[in-house]
Amino acid sequence: LVPLAVFAEGETENVQEVRTKDELVAAMANGTVTTVKLAGDISISSSLTVTRTVTLDLNGFVLKYQNDSQRGSVIVVENGGQLTIEDSNTSKPSHKFKQNDDGLWVLDEENGTETVTGGVITGGTGYPFQLYSTVNCGGGVYIAPGGQLTMTGGNIIGCSAEYGGGVCI
Repeated sequence: LVPLAVFAEGETENVQEVRTKDELVAAMANGTVTTVKLAGDISISSSLTVTRTVTLDLNGFVLKYQNDSQRGSVIVVENGGQLTIEDSNTSKPSHKFKQNDDGLWVLDEENGTETVTGGVITGGTGYPFQLYSTVNCGGGVYIAPGGQLTMTGGNIIGCSAEYGGGVCI
């Protein structure tokens, strides 16, 4: 089976390639963009929030959450948000990971011993969620009540949280 994009009559696909954090955030918020396609590795220091229907094409690149002072999911899909994650280029050079001291696999392109081909979401530490106390959920992707995620490609590696290190619904 091959995923297909389906558009209502008169709609067209609008793909925007992004190379920086600012371009990524702007494209994800732009309601006229149907697919946001990574054109390079991007590091973000706060969660990427999805509030609408949009596709994120990892395109063989890395989307990394990196913030030593604040925990967060790489992506948060809010109520009403519908995110599709795909990876249109799995032939890119592989990415290398190694285990750190607590057993979590972390991106290390120079010294990593395990290789992963295709796009990667990594580095998330979880979205703070009030349960019986505040817990961190969905290191890679946190899906809020009323949000939706479809993942047809890509990898979630090296994310951690008390609940759902990769994905929490």
